[in-house]
Amino acid sequence: MDSDSWSALRLAADALCNFRTKFGVDLSYSNLCEIYVALQLGLPMPSRGNTRGFDLRGADGTRYQVKGRDATVLNVDINNFDFDYVVLVNLTDDYRPLGMWKLSVALARQLAVDRGKFNKFQLTQRAFKRAAVPMEISSLRTSLASEEARA
Repeated sequence: MDSDSWSALRLAADALCNFRTKFGVDLSYSNLCEIYVALQLGLPMPSRGNTRGFDLRGADGTRYQVKGRDATVLNVDINNFDFDYVVLVNLTDDYRPLGMWKLSVALARQLAVDRGKFNKFQLTQRAFKRAAVPMEISSLRTSLASEEARA
């Protein structure tokens, strides 16, 4: 392996370690999406353990299920409806927020198709985005860009 590859490997390991130290969870696409949603909505950071049905909870008790999906992925899978809102997050190729859409549990129930043999419900991203409320993320994107400029 060449020195550039070794350097990239060290940077990746350092990034994983730093992320876990700062946020208390391992770096993954889904955890990154959850943190972006928490920042956007002013919610507490996600906890280390999983909670059935939702990923984040507001101070008022509102429960949010976060679904991070590449924009090219056709479907959004939902295992249950034990949440108040489901938030779909698409990221850019460099893992910055591209878009967020918030859908109520009532609309999610109405739109999702029961995939009984798979023990889940499913709807397309297209249907999700059409029915959901698009979330304004320009301030989140600006904050990320300004922090990058300072680094």
